[in-house]
Amino acid sequence: MRGNSFSAGDLSALLKALNTLEIAHDDPFLSITDPDGHRRRLFTDFRGASISTSGGLQQQVTVAGWEDDVLVVETTPDSGPRLIQRYRLDAGTTQLVILSEVVIPQLTAPLQVRYVYEPVTSGATSELSPSSRRSPAQSLQ
Repeated sequence: MRGNSFSAGDLSALLKALNTLEIAHDDPFLSITDPDGHRRRLFTDFRGASISTSGGLQQQVTVAGWEDDVLVVETTPDSGPRLIQRYRLDAGTTQLVILSEVVIPQLTAPLQVRYVYEPVTSGATSELSPSSRRSPAQSLQ
């Protein structure tokens, strides 16, 4: 992303579906780790966290907090689209449902993608992997 331009590659990176997620929660701290070892560290009490990045990438602010039983994570970069993610654990199926919404100023409505993860237990760790039941929005590439 440069300035106000936004490419298809930027969108793909923003909405990349991950094979597994490792999640640790010790209220108000939440850690989400992907298979490549990239870790997001969030506070779930609506305190803002300014994230500076190196290598020519832009600075962004992420705020996370609970709205009833849904964790809402909003990431706002200096320029480019705003990402709002809603994490909800389905009590009946134990699936983690993540609704990602990308707000792009040039579009009349946000782009929404829904991810569904199944719990996976391997040894002492519990991870989440994508469900075999995919919504039509998940098949976007």
